[in-house]
Amino acid sequence: LLKERRGYLFIGRRRERRDAQAYLQSEQKAVMLRGMGGIGKTALAEHLLARMIAQNPKVQPFIINEEEQKTLDALMTQMKDYLEKYHDRFNINSETAIYTKALDQFNFLLGEVSKVCHPVFLMDNMEFFQEGPEGPIKPSHEDIQLLLARLWKLQRFPLILTGRYPLQEVSDIPTVDLNSVKYADFYKKCLQLRIAELTREPQKLPKKADIPSLTFDHLVALLHETLGGNYRALELFDELYHEKQAEIQPTLEKLEEFKQKFQGEMRGQVESRLQSGARDLIFRALLDILTPEEVHVLQLLKGFRI
Repeated sequence: LLKERRGYLFIGRRRERRDAQAYLQSEQKAVMLRGMGGIGKTALAEHLLARMIAQNPKVQPFIINEEEQKTLDALMTQMKDYLEKYHDRFNINSETAIYTKALDQFNFLLGEVSKVCHPVFLMDNMEFFQEGPEGPIKPSHEDIQLLLARLWKLQRFPLILTGRYPLQEVSDIPTVDLNSVKYADFYKKCLQLRIAELTREPQKLPKKADIPSLTFDHLVALLHETLGGNYRALELFDELYHEKQAEIQPTLEKLEEFKQKFQGEMRGQVESRLQSGARDLIFRALLDILTPEEVHVLQLLKGFRI
């Protein structure tokens, strides 16, 4: 996180950036960046942190994620290391040990850290800590649930969450949806990757029977339509192009087949819904009036053909 990557530049997402920054500057000082995997949630979180640090060098991020930093203890270790390394608090471990409960230790460290910097908390990929889509945080991550509740209740320190699904514990937190990626942003991202050389050497693009001259613009449009603006999938495609250019032709053909098949299925679904009075289109609205217990029952039943 926040490591320099050669040639990398965060692009696009103007409306999402504006909205997220406004939420972080509001009284609640919090935002959740939500979207499917690979859509750029962590990248936007990094960008927001970098902007905050550029505006105020005293901003200090502390991070929770699904990798090494997935416990409250790991977060407190970050805070203690920061105090020891940058503010000569060599006795901070023994000072913290006075408190027996983990949350009390965190409260103490939060008070000490806030005296010397402006802490910002990023809790990345929150779906890792959830029981399932839109489910509660797992009992095995109770410490993360307590931490989240504490920071949301305080609303004193900027809090950035990223995840695929809503969080029951902070259902009222301001949210920015990232699932829609504009073609212009996707195009600019393609120009950052190795496939950008095709703009200079279009003859490298394979010929396709149904597209007489497959230009770089055609390629980007095909990738945007079939990958749904997923940046992670785009980067994997770019790696495939770089390592195995001979396989690009069959890959593009598969993507073209997928697009045509998907469009045909979508047309069939739309026609079916129109004929049936679009009854299933209101199902999401029905969920809003059910109790949590009723929703849980439906989730249990959804795997069966009843």
